[in-house]
Amino acid sequence: MMIKVSGGFLDFDGDVEVERQVKLFENIDETWGDFSYSFEIAKTSNNMRLLGYPMPDNISKLVYQRIAARIINNNGADVYIGYVRIERITTVIECSFYSGNNNWFSLLNVPLSDLDFSEYDTDLTQVNVQAAIFNTEGIVFPVLDNGTLDSRGTAQLRLEDFVAGIYIKNVFNKIFLSHGIKTEGDLFNNVDYLNAITVSNGKSQEDIDSVSSFVQNTTGSSRPVENDFYKLTFDNDSEYPYYDGSLNPFDTTTSTWTAPYKMEIELVVSYVFAIASSSYSNRVYIYINGVFTFVDVGLDVGGLYNTAYVGDDNSMTMTRRFTVEAGDTIEIYTQWQQSSGSTQNDVVSGTLKITPTFIYKFFGNKLLPDWTQQQYVSNILKIFSCIPVYDSSTKTLTIDLFDKIKEKRQIDISQYVDTIETDFVDVISVYAKNNYLSFQEIDIDDDFRETKFDYAKGVIVSNNEFLEDKADIIESDFSNPISYINSVFDMSIEKTDLITLDSGESTTATAVTDSSGARARFTIADDVFLISDLVRIEDSTNPAYSGDWKIYTLGAGYVEFTGLQFYGNATARLTKMSFSYTENDSVFLLRHVPLYTISKFSGLTSFKVENADLETISFAYFHLINTGRQVNKDFIFSFSFWSSESDSLQYQISLIDRYFRVFSQILNDPVKLFASCYFPKSVYESITFLNPVMIKTVESTNMYYVNRITGYKESYLPCTIELIKLP
Repeated sequence: MMIKVSGGFLDFDGDVEVERQVKLFENIDETWGDFSYSFEIAKTSNNMRLLGYPMPDNISKLVYQRIAARIINNNGADVYIGYVRIERITTVIECSFYSGNNNWFSLLNVPLSDLDFSEYDTDLTQVNVQAAIFNTEGIVFPVLDNGTLDSRGTAQLRLEDFVAGIYIKNVFNKIFLSHGIKTEGDLFNNVDYLNAITVSNGKSQEDIDSVSSFVQNTTGSSRPVENDFYKLTFDNDSEYPYYDGSLNPFDTTTSTWTAPYKMEIELVVSYVFAIASSSYSNRVYIYINGVFTFVDVGLDVGGLYNTAYVGDDNSMTMTRRFTVEAGDTIEIYTQWQQSSGSTQNDVVSGTLKITPTFIYKFFGNKLLPDWTQQQYVSNILKIFSCIPVYDSSTKTLTIDLFDKIKEKRQIDISQYVDTIETDFVDVISVYAKNNYLSFQEIDIDDDFRETKFDYAKGVIVSNNEFLEDKADIIESDFSNPISYINSVFDMSIEKTDLITLDSGESTTATAVTDSSGARARFTIADDVFLISDLVRIEDSTNPAYSGDWKIYTLGAGYVEFTGLQFYGNATARLTKMSFSYTENDSVFLLRHVPLYTISKFSGLTSFKVENADLETISFAYFHLINTGRQVNKDFIFSFSFWSSESDSLQYQISLIDRYFRVFSQILNDPVKLFASCYFPKSVYESITFLNPVMIKTVESTNMYYVNRITGYKESYLPCTIELIKLP
């Protein structure tokens, strides 16, 4: 054999025996590839040059360098394409060779964020959400409870309720195309794969970090404005700790901050004043788009300007939360006033911090988790129980489903078998009587008011009494949502932990009266709300009013809510709720259903999305609870591992039932054969992990999965083939 690297041939006169394997019963990322045992090459100047002069830092350190390589037979034909790994250099160069699945799998050990998904950048608007109802690829906005719907008072969806998902087929396509890998096989025609999406929090972490670090030193300006207010200038927006990352909405020349996107922001302004006395008041004003903006009801001048007063330590901090549109500008003004009425600027120093808590835009590169491409792909392949085989010469990756292997063409090796050794133990040595497959579980608040069902884990039972009681065989990095029946939307729904509702300004309702149209009108102590605010009603003397409601109309001293009827007089507490992304890194794998009639899965005929009443929508599920509706007949396949006939709600066919049936049968009747065979080269090369092999005996015909096969030498020299009996 010859080894070709860097355009030349190494000084090598020997054999490299490469074992081929896609081991069924072992860790996926450790056993997918072909490999050779360690071999040595001479430490010649030619070899060192071709290998790039690899040198360890010290005599005892492993080198572990990888160099693309080809193993070529004496006729000049490629036998294997892969890479040489240099493991140690002493008086010789110690190497191993890797090929097969190692080739593509190692390429994927780079961040998903290295790929450009900007084509999927999408503004979160009502038009885009409704348009995505039809999408069978790319970006979708399915109905999910992303953490805010279990307390909703009426079947009203706001834009903030939607978190974008992306089809995994689009992600796979971009991953493999970026490495020049062609794909084929069962997986790419599988209905679950074609309709699966992944959903994560969707925020642009880079932009959030850069915006949230806009902490600016500010000083008083001598430039007066109307009514003797003074504009504060930004004198630092670049040096630590006043840095702004890659995005800079601050203009230090004009001392203006400009919103890059529509966002809900938290603004914190802190100042130190020169004078603090009961005879003086120091005020700060938020100036949006050139107009003093009424942001809060507080201590103000004539009920118009948002202000806060200085404390005894000459400092003041004001925190406000509100929504800005793309292009909105924010300026900060200050005023110091004596009790006699004279005014002037009195700021010594201060800081301004603006943190987006919700961005009304999804960035393609942030729709995916902070994983490597390898982690994303392997997590998908694990739960579908896949067999990957890579052809290095054509750069083609074939991914078949193990559960379909018995349907593939069989390869008869009966006439080449010399000896057979049977093993009844090693095949399941890492398994147990109860073998668990699970997703990551999410935490749900204790005040979650609905009955929930956790379908995170399933089990494959083995009847072998010599095994341990329990083993975890798949622990997916995907999280499972919580399935529950939402009584307001009257549907089975999935609850994630991607968004949270934060409490804001609050007031009391002193009475409830019957408005026109039988709508409940709440008399409130403070006018702290705006049209379309989401308000939580709690501590009500009439529980019928409890929940989160969208404001329909308001006036001086009262508010009314969409869908909330009059149920009698009551008192209550009303709190404005704001949406925020959570900081968790949960990633959900869901089945997406585009353009589906609402009445098929809900007791309602329509949902209101902002201003539209929709009768069709897209939704996504992990494990549907049986409500007796059409949806339970149309979609019987779950993405859960859960399987329990004793569960009255269990009717869906789990992942285990669909993709691990043969696997389950093997565990209950495990047999591994080690067969010594004399193969002609053409027969050896025809043996693949994608097809079963058959061995005929006088008594029977047996079908096997090829788990591993040693390297080919000559037809008169034996190969050892490791086989697992297929039931």
